[in-house]
Amino acid sequence: MSKAGVMVIGAGPAGLAAARHLAGSGKVSVTLIQRDGLASFLPGILPVLLGMKPISLYRHQIALPGTQVVSGDVIALESGRVYLADGTVLNADALIAAPGLVTDTTAIPAGTRNFAVWELDGAEKARQAVQSFTGGRVVVAITSLPYRCPPAPYGLALALKALFQQRNQAVEVVLVTPEARPIQALGDDAANFLEALLRGGNVMLQTAFHLESAACRDGLLVATDGRQCSYDLGLFIPPHRRPALLKTLPGNGALVQVDAHQRTAMDMIWVAGDVAATPLPRAAGVAEAQGRTAAASVLAVFGLNDLQPAVIPAPTCYVWASQSEAARIQLRFPDGLPPTGKPELLLDPPDAAIFTQALEAQKQWLRQLQ
Repeated sequence: MSKAGVMVIGAGPAGLAAARHLAGSGKVSVTLIQRDGLASFLPGILPVLLGMKPISLYRHQIALPGTQVVSGDVIALESGRVYLADGTVLNADALIAAPGLVTDTTAIPAGTRNFAVWELDGAEKARQAVQSFTGGRVVVAITSLPYRCPPAPYGLALALKALFQQRNQAVEVVLVTPEARPIQALGDDAANFLEALLRGGNVMLQTAFHLESAACRDGLLVATDGRQCSYDLGLFIPPHRRPALLKTLPGNGALVQVDAHQRTAMDMIWVAGDVAATPLPRAAGVAEAQGRTAAASVLAVFGLNDLQPAVIPAPTCYVWASQSEAARIQLRFPDGLPPTGKPELLLDPPDAAIFTQALEAQKQWLRQLQ
């Protein structure tokens, strides 16, 4: 009897975790679809933008044991079928979609001072502007929620300020966010922690700053309450949208509704990672747990394994404080996932050893591709 075929869409943390779990079981045939057959390490955005590392370091070919890797751009899917941009139609018994959220670069103000930086290519484009900047004000703008890796913009702002201070440049760095307090979904302790880091790093913070898109222009942000923030260089975390290939799946806005095992309302389709509607932060550790949960659920539906509880994530987020130190936010769920379990927050102040660990995460990612 031939093995059931499972198709995984996307090579981010969720997609890679799902593919590895399925292939490791030896019980199904696994195909991973990824544009250009390349995986990208998105935490590389900061070192690329700051001129510390080349972009090539954070893109690699995928070669997972027991997995067929297909290079293609998925434009649509339905139960048992995937459609590629080149007209190819692929069939599978189950689909795990983990394409991540799509950044809408058209939604930021037009102008030569503005850069959308939450993708590797955008960070590379902004790198020269950061390196040649000599004075004035830099704004790091979180345009809307949700977005990937909630603490990372705060680390970007802190690292930029430290870089300009190291160069003896009089540069103001301002971070604007639509939230009332930094990553308020994690509670007051996390907000207090980030606010203290910003104060210590001399980064200004403007909260509850909801952009009035029609009024914003090159060099000026305008909030819906009338506040204004002028700047000489704008680094934007643009709005994150649902990928078009998931447009038929139920859910609110950018996010797709899933159950506790990442299964959607559409037959034999699971969704994992940033685009899944869960109360957890959009962090790599969460996405990996969701990918493994989805894979285990697929095996159970095929009758190849007993249904297992959802994998409990243990996400770790690094907050760069400079080009040599980083703080750390860890989230643990000792009593299970919400709403029944209460999360435990572990906060570590900036340290050189933590910064080294942040850079080492890239090597761990490389090992997942082989």
